[in-house]
Amino acid sequence: MRKLLSCCAILFLVAFTNSNAPISKKERKTALSFAKETKQKLLKAVKGLSDEQLKWRLNDSSWSVADCVEHLAISEKFISDRAYNSLKEDANPARRAEMKNKDEDVITWVTNRGNKLKAPEPLRPTGQFGSTEEALKIFVERRDKNMEYLKSTQDDLRNHFVTHSALGTIDAYQMLIYMIGHTERHTAQIEAIMSSPGFPKNK
Repeated sequence: MRKLLSCCAILFLVAFTNSNAPISKKERKTALSFAKETKQKLLKAVKGLSDEQLKWRLNDSSWSVADCVEHLAISEKFISDRAYNSLKEDANPARRAEMKNKDEDVITWVTNRGNKLKAPEPLRPTGQFGSTEEALKIFVERRDKNMEYLKSTQDDLRNHFVTHSALGTIDAYQMLIYMIGHTERHTAQIEAIMSSPGFPKNK
């Protein structure tokens, strides 16, 4: 009986530390649905805006709709790269003890614009894509690429980790849903800009 229990314990340990364990069907479906929904919401929000509307700012220190779109195009790669780069390290299930946030906590935090974030220098809009149309195109290309990855990946996203400045230790899967929630955050910002007094009206 003791030998049987020992064998079971070893099998459990091997299963737990398997560095090739994929995300669950539910996790995959959740991420893909959220990615599709936020992509479509952004596209709908900026559809038909004139150049004047895209570039309008409430004041000199605020972002325009164009700035938000450019920021999202840059961030889509920057944030997902952090998740993918974590996979280059060995899986370390023991680090799960460091995690303080469930998936829904990560989404709630990033989508709450009351939680203030200052964009790092590499993520700040500078007009690098030449136009909002091009920035939006690049965002869509990058989002579609990330969605293709999520559709089929067998990577162990739950046992590779990233350190976030506000959330602490999060796993690679949470980093990807953070990226998706980040789109929702800035789409809400775009909607707030468009509802601001003085925002140019359609002619």
